[in-house]
Amino acid sequence: MIVVSAGMQKAGSGWHYNLINDLLVAAGCQDARAVRERFHLHAVLKHHNCLIGRPLWPKLALVSIPHLMGNTFAVKTHSAPTPSLKWLMARGAARATYIYRDPRDVVVSAFNHGKKLRAAGETHSFARLETVEAAIQATAEWLDVWRAWAACENALLTRYEDLLTDPLAEMHRLADFLGLSVPAAEMERIVAAYQAGSSGAEAKTPPKQGLHFNQGVAGRYAAALSDEQLALCQRQFGGDLPRMGYAP
Repeated sequence: MIVVSAGMQKAGSGWHYNLINDLLVAAGCQDARAVRERFHLHAVLKHHNCLIGRPLWPKLALVSIPHLMGNTFAVKTHSAPTPSLKWLMARGAARATYIYRDPRDVVVSAFNHGKKLRAAGETHSFARLETVEAAIQATAEWLDVWRAWAACENALLTRYEDLLTDPLAEMHRLADFLGLSVPAAEMERIVAAYQAGSSGAEAKTPPKQGLHFNQGVAGRYAAALSDEQLALCQRQFGGDLPRMGYAP
């Protein structure tokens, strides 16, 4: 089975992916990085978190090869579900999860990440978000992806805030959704390995590698955004907030 770990930008998607990958390994499935090596999928599964990009059929066909040979592993995306992915999900060949965050906190995190990139002389990804208003516009576009996943049958949706509050409970949700049997003590070990300050001794990756953490704090927007910026957030995506589980 192909497990697609999808996520909104700046919503803990790297953390979520690593938890899923380790959960699969603990259940006797395959580490995605080992699958990438064995089947020479470096052109399709990029970077540490095996980012597949938009899950179009040519890519899905390639990652279906290890699936058809009995491997279960996770890939990551920030994209919306495609017809090809939905076709695989309907036939039990793939399952998908999607993690999202209060879009107002996404704005703050994306803007701050952009500042750090520009200070380091980099120009890619979030570096283009030179103003809070630009980050608000980008977040409004990312909400189109959230709507697509919210409407996707059989996808498991998770709020970043719930993962922050009780990661162990979210691990149990994931295990149930994926049909995995993992001892509670092993789930606790996996969760602890990714907590801030972990030595990495128990982790399958060095602390925070591929996690893309900034501050990992919920509700930062209330103090970080001006009244005008909050009003712009309300105009851009305020209508989605109740459906996402957030107060306007």
